[in-house]
Amino acid sequence: MPRAEKPLAPDGSALTAFAAGLRALRENAGNPSYRELARRAHFSATTLSDAAGGRRLPSLAVTLAYVRACDGDAGEWERRWRATAAELTTPAPAETTAPYRGLDAYDREDAGLFFGRDRLVDTLVAAVAAHRCVVVTGPSGAGKTSLLRAGLLPRLSGAVVFTTAGERLPEGDALVVVDQCEELFAPGRDDDRARFAAALRTGGPRVVLAVRADFADRCAELAGPRETPARVEVGPMTADELRQAITAPAARARCLVETPLLTTAVALAHGRPGALPWLSHALLETWRRRSGTRLTLAGFQAAGEFGGPAAGAAEAVFDALGPPGRAVARDLFRRLADPGEGARAVSADELDDTPLAAGVVERFVRARVLVRDAHRLRPAHETLLGAWPRLAAWLEEDGAGRRTHRELTQAAATWRRHHRDPSLLLRGAHLAAVRAWARHPRHLTVHERAYLDASTAAETRPRRRGWLAALLAALCVLSAAAGLGGQPVCGPVALPRADRCPDLCRPAAAAPAPDNAEALDLG
Repeated sequence: MPRAEKPLAPDGSALTAFAAGLRALRENAGNPSYRELARRAHFSATTLSDAAGGRRLPSLAVTLAYVRACDGDAGEWERRWRATAAELTTPAPAETTAPYRGLDAYDREDAGLFFGRDRLVDTLVAAVAAHRCVVVTGPSGAGKTSLLRAGLLPRLSGAVVFTTAGERLPEGDALVVVDQCEELFAPGRDDDRARFAAALRTGGPRVVLAVRADFADRCAELAGPRETPARVEVGPMTADELRQAITAPAARARCLVETPLLTTAVALAHGRPGALPWLSHALLETWRRRSGTRLTLAGFQAAGEFGGPAAGAAEAVFDALGPPGRAVARDLFRRLADPGEGARAVSADELDDTPLAAGVVERFVRARVLVRDAHRLRPAHETLLGAWPRLAAWLEEDGAGRRTHRELTQAAATWRRHHRDPSLLLRGAHLAAVRAWARHPRHLTVHERAYLDASTAAETRPRRRGWLAALLAALCVLSAAAGLGGQPVCGPVALPRADRCPDLCRPAAAAPAPDNAEALDLG
């Protein structure tokens, strides 16, 4: 017989009711021991026992494992868990300063909360001291603005001017820090870009230019051929840097980050530079749902982790698009998910370069839903795939068709990289399958359509040549059968170019009938 559990306090709280529900579920399952539940759920017996202990809300993962081990309804219990987590949250007092900035960049006055970038700040300060022009570059969402405002500016002495692209560079000895320089390369900004480049090339002030990675080379060229700017790359944080960025601000606010939350948050953000804004946002919402002075995994999950807020931002951008833009967005996000493999990055070659497509991509990048670096575009975090209901519905449609489209995309890219090598065209059954798929309304890029058209043309050309050869043979037989009288006699049988079909036969002088003319069946 399993050991009896300690009775729950009859306090009527949401936490006690949740624990009681788990205990009732276990009892209805035949009251298996926690050792048996651990074998089924792949969590320790202690963890599962604590889940029904009533002292704190278990994590969602532990709850669902407990429920499944007892043959319960996981969907019902997930809804119940979220409702309980929302009821248990503690609203932050209005006068309390939050230790995280959410999706907003850290500013100069937030330097005391800006942690995890010490080595990068040291590198940047040294570059500024040694070079007249420094380019700070990295993917969207990597934290370039926070690095400049909360990391660099407090470390500088002397006059500093912080501005954005398009403003006139001031004269004098002040260091000028220019953020978002990619704006200089937007359509219609030719004059601003020329004026900015002229100021850099005429010995103007010392500058630090922050620019998204896909515009880094063009931004460096603004300084002119005589100057090679120093370049500082803003990449992903290490695991240790992430731990510092999570725990140190909380400690400043006299709060404690529980270990399960810290482990989960680091695992979600590590190696993903575009996830940093969503990490900050999730931590801010977790702090607002803190339990006393503790930031918990339950509060983090109740806040939606990374996926929930990102999905809301994606839906807001999608709602603001017109019908053509929504069609582009649907195709874009379907490309960003590999069938059976989760989120993936797409190169510029896979996307149309029309103004409409570029505008749609830019909106999702600005909303931090997508991350763009020098060569690729990817979701800010792979949890978006499951958290955005609209995207989940798109991905459920025509799984086999998406695989076919993915194969076409890869083949077209390979063909272009190899200078349109004919040996790389689709043929036979593979081409027939792709053509059958493409007969339905599909969105193909210009490159994909060109590849499919070239494959189709190459496949039909041998059949056309075979038909022409048969026609030539028939004409020769008929000409020979016609015999004399200046009738056209077929010349050498060859496969002429299609645009020279009128030259299939040539007139010739009368020729003697063949010796075996009497043997011919003239019908």
